[in-house]
Parts: sequence; structure tokens; C-alpha cells
Amino acid sequence: MAEHARVVSSQEDPLAATESGIIVPKGDLEDRILTSVVSAVLLEQEYGLRVLINITLESAHQAVVFKRIGVDPIRALMSSDSEVVQMLAAWLLAHLSLNQDNSKAVLESYVTESLIPLLKTSDNKDVLEKALWVVNNLSLNHSHSHILAAKPIVRPKASEDDPDPPNEGWGIIPVLSDMLLSQHPMVVAAAARPLVNLMHKDRCSSYATNQTIFVEAGAAPGQYAGIKKVVSILTRVYPPPPDDVILTLTSLLQVLSIYEDKYRLAIASSGVLSTLTGIISNPDTSEIAKVQALKVLFNLSLTPQTETIILESNGVLPLVLLMGTSYATHAMKRMALNTLAQLLGSDAVQAHLRASSLAKTLTEFLVEKAIPPATAEMIESTAVIIANAAADEYLREELVLAGTVPHILKLTNDVNPQIAEAAAIALSNLEIPVPDNIKAEVATESSRPSLTRTLSTSEALGSHKEPLTIPGVTIMPIQGLPAPAIVPTPAPVMIAEPPAFGAPVTVSRRERVIQELLRTEQTYVQNLALCISVFLTPLVQTTRNPPLLDATKIGQIFLNIQDIYQVHAPFLQELVAQLEKLSTFESFPIGSVLQQFFSEPELAKAYSYYTFHFDAADVVLHEQIERNILFSKYLEKCSEHEHCGRLGLSSFLIQPIQRIPRYILLTNELLKNTPSSHPDHSSLQQALSTIKGVATILNEAKREAEHETKKALFKKTLVGLPVEYDLTSRKLYLEGQLVLLGRTSSSFQQFILLNDVLLVAQKEKRKDALKFSKAIPLNSANIQDLPKDETGQNNFIIAYKKNKRDKQLKVGTPRAPEKEEWMKCIMERILALNR
Repeated sequence: MAEHARVVSSQEDPLAATESGIIVPKGDLEDRILTSVVSAVLLEQEYGLRVLINITLESAHQAVVFKRIGVDPIRALMSSDSEVVQMLAAWLLAHLSLNQDNSKAVLESYVTESLIPLLKTSDNKDVLEKALWVVNNLSLNHSHSHILAAKPIVRPKASEDDPDPPNEGWGIIPVLSDMLLSQHPMVVAAAARPLVNLMHKDRCSSYATNQTIFVEAGAAPGQYAGIKKVVSILTRVYPPPPDDVILTLTSLLQVLSIYEDKYRLAIASSGVLSTLTGIISNPDTSEIAKVQALKVLFNLSLTPQTETIILESNGVLPLVLLMGTSYATHAMKRMALNTLAQLLGSDAVQAHLRASSLAKTLTEFLVEKAIPPATAEMIESTAVIIANAAADEYLREELVLAGTVPHILKLTNDVNPQIAEAAAIALSNLEIPVPDNIKAEVATESSRPSLTRTLSTSEALGSHKEPLTIPGVTIMPIQGLPAPAIVPTPAPVMIAEPPAFGAPVTVSRRERVIQELLRTEQTYVQNLALCISVFLTPLVQTTRNPPLLDATKIGQIFLNIQDIYQVHAPFLQELVAQLEKLSTFESFPIGSVLQQFFSEPELAKAYSYYTFHFDAADVVLHEQIERNILFSKYLEKCSEHEHCGRLGLSSFLIQPIQRIPRYILLTNELLKNTPSSHPDHSSLQQALSTIKGVATILNEAKREAEHETKKALFKKTLVGLPVEYDLTSRKLYLEGQLVLLGRTSSSFQQFILLNDVLLVAQKEKRKDALKFSKAIPLNSANIQDLPKDETGQNNFIIAYKKNKRDKQLKVGTPRAPEKEEWMKCIMERILALNR
């Protein structure tokens, strides 16, 4: 078996090494360094810092510059009143810290005394990002990185009059942990990277202590607050987080799952498994992020207690389905095989995979193992899976029917002794006679297009005939909210005649995708029913005075989830009804069914409302969990329901948000595996276009909701705004910080792009406060692009008229994509106003 999965080394991609793109002035290196040092350190000029950043892109220059400038002057600049200077100083220190000797000196210089206050107090994403680059690059010095996580050394006071040094607790780890909750994805990713290094055995000598500090996160032992924090981010963020956030957060979970059984169990029980399988299945997620999620699943499978949790969370079948998808790469299949080999030692997992495509998938893999070239490890894992699966009489017969035996027989003579041994055990298990009644049952079912047996809606509701019992809470009806109307989910349908006994059964990729769509649809409808019956209905039907939650808050949390259920339950019935008319999945007109379903106006209406209000609902839910102890206990009790798989309410409520992207994934995969000559091909093309149209509507609803939230925040924090620029009737298009460039110095300013005006505001000393500075009317404005200057700044000019006078602002950003987005949005508004 393979060793525990490991995190990709951050050393392969050190941060900040190639970010500035600054043009270096010509001249002798020593002269340029000395000139820049004087300018940057003595005069605090931005230009000098930028030149030094560019010079230190070359690793050979990092030691020279550090020898000249040292660490203390840079630390002083990191405490400057100018955020631009803070950013540039941190950027320079990040470059210098790539040199191992430099980073050792920086770590031994009490640098956390400068970094921790900066990370705690700054709300500027660019300053935070560059400071986190410093932390990450210091964490790459594996022999000294423990200094970052240690309690700060208390330096002796020069005199009795000096203030006592601050007590920052356990070094940098709690600070990085808090920064995972940042609203800026790039800050989340940048904070997670050094945490991965500091908690890895091969990268930090104090890894075990660091893991304890992170996992406990100031809470009582056994609460695993740090793990819960990571899981909450992965499961709550929508739109889906960018790849770098997915990758770094799954890397955190993966490194925590390497060493301790208790951490594996905590991760498996956290409700993150459905998110991990979603990452694996999403075609828009990068291969490296998918592989990282698979590594987490593999590590979790190493602890026997997690097998049941993985099974109950529907984490097994996606691994089988992944083996048959066209987008699964060699690395993904390798990890999926290793995980299945580990899990299939369980009787429960074996029983779960009866009547699935496991036998056919494994046989096809053995036939096609040269494409892509399978490693010895993958072939051995396949033989182990077959050996373990063959211990189950049903799966043994399915493997025989799928034609597995001849391929296993060949492997018994493989030159690799591990492969030959595993194949010999598999062959021995396959030769054990299967009772005739099981043979007949498997032969009858093997060719039938069927759904995996899952809990029906009626069963889910029937399990709640007795009310939940919670100390101090009596469940009775509330007036004013309707009871959920339930449409029973039909049981799985079995159709078609069996093939001749012993004949290999082949399943096309198109059939597999249709099977996956049907299975996931049934699971989705089931989970909607569970959310309504287990979590919502008891709240609605309580007469407790006062109620556990009032009707308003119930509506704010659950929104219109019953409407979404009412849309999907008949759709599932229609899918099953269509199946009853056919003999195979291959002829199933899934394209026309999907096209009709997604053309229904009620679907877009239900999902638009849910999507628009989802973030606000999530805030209300977590506020109530923190403030209402009885409600929190109620949710814990609900999650322990036998059919909930230990999933909390948040895991159910986010599923409608995740479902539409899943349809795009499956329809894309169907289209890839449906020939253009197939009668369903054109219908699938239309369906994919329609589904993407619905997704666009939902994304727009999401953006509008986010803009309304930000606009409400600006109403509270923006002071001095003239009445003619009142935000109430205006629409927000874009907001963020840009660098306002002056003749001698620069500063970050808040820019707020509305439908007819661009507002500029200065940051006040109070962290969240903004002071109105100027308004740029867009009907008289224009923008002018500027080439990247010698300092590497991405600049452009906003020209406008104010009181019949020509004015202009020169603004910039460290990132070219950010500049392009601002120029595009401003120009769109200018054109819209001048049509």
C-alpha cells in the first residue's frame, strides 16, 4: 500500500519571487544598490524600494542587498504611516527571505514583533498579502522555521522606563489561523501556505506542537476548533473558491490527517466529505486541487473508524465513478484506486458497492491500463480492490460476469512480486463458488439501469413520527408558517433483461454519466427532504413559548427550500418514469428531459431567490448558533439523526447553491460522450446552453446580493458624503482599493464605482471608517491607459470635468488583472451613460 499522501512542497513555488516586473536602471550593481538603499531607507521613497525589489529578484543579489541594508531598517519601514511603504517594505523582505542565510538572520531578529502587529491591524489586502509572503518564505527555512511558531523571546529592557513587551501568545500560528477568515481569497490562501509548512513533520521541528495550537485554536481540547474553521470556509464560500484557496485549505486538512487518528476522525466527522467529493467532480477545479482532495480522502481511510462516516457521506461511490470519467488524470486515478483499496476491506463498503459499476470499471481499467500508462502501484491497488471485493459473494459474481478473471490470471505471472501476490489472492477469492440464488440475483440485476439504493423521502419523514427530544424543548406547531408539502420520492427502478450468464457486460461512458446524474439527483432530493423533515418541520410544529426560533428567523434561515424541493421531486419522478419506458440507459433522452426541466420559469425563480438571500441566511444561522444555546443543541441533535450522516444544517442548506454547477459538469460530460450522430446530441447542446443561462442568472443574483451588502456597509462607514451622491437609489458595480499616485508620494484610497459616479474616499484612523474625498461624474469622464512604468506599477488615468475645469487622477494597482477590470468597468459605465 502507498504511504500517507504528502503536500506538494511550497519550495517548488516560493512566493513573491517574480511579482514586480520592474525595469532596473542601467549601471553598476553596487552603485545602484547603495543609491537605492539611501533613497529607500533614509528618505522612505517608494521608488527606491521598488528598485530594490526588482534587484532582489535575482537570487545572487539577495545576500548582497541584505548585507548592505540589514533587517532593522526594513522593519522600521513596515511600521510606516504609509500603507504603500508598508507594502513595499514587506515585499522587499519577502524577496530577501528567499535566501536561507538571510531568512535565518531575519528569524533570529525578533521579526514576529513587527509581523504580528501588522497582520493583526492592517485591513489592506495588498499589505497583508506581502507580509504573508514574508511569513511563507521564512517558513521554507525548515531548520529554523520553529522560531516563527514559538512564544516570542522577551528581550531585556534597556531601562526600567521601557514598556513591558507585548505578550503575543504562541507566535504566528493563532494570527494565521484568524486570517483564514479573511474575505479576500488571496489573503486566505497566503495565510494557509505557511501553516501547511509549520505543521508538516518534514518542514518544521515543532510540527506536533504547532498542530495542537492550530487545532485547538484557543478552545477546549477535543473541540477541534481549527479544523472546524477550515471546514466552514470550504463549505460556506460561494461562488466556489478559486483554486489556490481550495488547494491550500485542502493541503491544511491533508497535513493534519497524516499523523493523528483523532484528527482524521475529527475531519471525517466535520461534514467536509461532500465538499471534497464536489471538488473532485468539478471540471473547473484544477487537477492539483482534485488530487489534494483525494489525498485527504486517502489519509482519512487509514483510520478504521472513518469508514462508516465516509460511507454515510456518500464518499465511496464518487471514487468509482471517477475512474470512468474522461477528465480523470493519471494522478487522480492513482489516488482513487489507493483509497478504494483501503476502504474495500470493510464489509459495509462491499455491500454498498453491490450493483454499482465497480466490477465493470475495474475490468475496463485492466484492459485499458496502458492509456494512460498505469504504474505498478495502480495495478497492485486494482488487484487488491478486486481481492477485497471478491470476498463479498455479490461483488464476486459481478466481477466474474464483467470478465475480470482472465485479466487477473495474467497478472499472477507479473514480474512485480507485489502485483503477482495480490493477483493470486484475488484469483483465489474469485474461484470460491457463489451460491446459486446469489448468482441468479446478480445475473438478473447486472444489466439493469438502476439507482443505488438510498433513503426515500417517505422513509425520511416516517423516521420523525416521534418529535425530537431535547432538554427544555417541547416540539409543537407554530402558527403562521405552513407545514412542508411533501412529494414522495419514488423507489429505484430496475428494468431490462439480463445478459447470458458469464458474458462480459460493458457500460459506455455515456451510460455511467447518466447513472451518476440519476444517483446524485436522488441523493439531492433525499437531502432536501431530510433538511425539511429533520431540521425545519420540528421548528415549525413547536408550541414552545417562547419558540426556539420565531417565524421570521426560521424564514430567514431556511428561505424557500421547500419550493426547491417541490421543483425537484417531480423532476426525479419524471426521470424514473422515462426509464420505465426504456430498456437501456444508452437510449435515454436525457438531453430533452434536462432541456424541459431547466426551461421551467419556476426553477429559475426558486433558485434566484435562494441564491440572492443565501449569504444573509448563513449569517443569521451562525448568529443564532452562537447566541441561542438551545437552538445550537437542537441542531446537534438533528445532525445525529441516523440518516443525516453527522452533517449539520449548513451542509444541507448549501446544497442548492452547489447543485446547478453540478448539472453543468454532468451535462458537459454527457455531451463529450454522446456522438454527434446520436439523436440526443442536439438536445444535450440545447440543455447545456439553457443550464448555463440559469447559472448566469444565479451568478448575477449573487453579485447583486453582495453589492447590496457592501452598499449597506458603505452607508454606515462613509462619512461626509454629499446628499447628491446618496447611495440608496444607485447601483454598485465595483469597489476596492487603488493606489492614488501623487508627485512625491502615494496612498491607498477606496474607490466606489456606481452607475453614474465614481466616489473616492480616504481611510480614517478608525479601522472601518472612510471619509469622502471626491466624486467623479462619469458622464464627463474618460480613461487613458498607461504603460507599466519603471517602478512596475500598473497605472491608468481617469480624466473628467468638474465645474467646467479639466481634472485627472493617476491611479494604479500592483496587479495587471485588477487594472484591466477597473478600466473595463469604468468604460462600460461611461459608454452606458453616453448612449
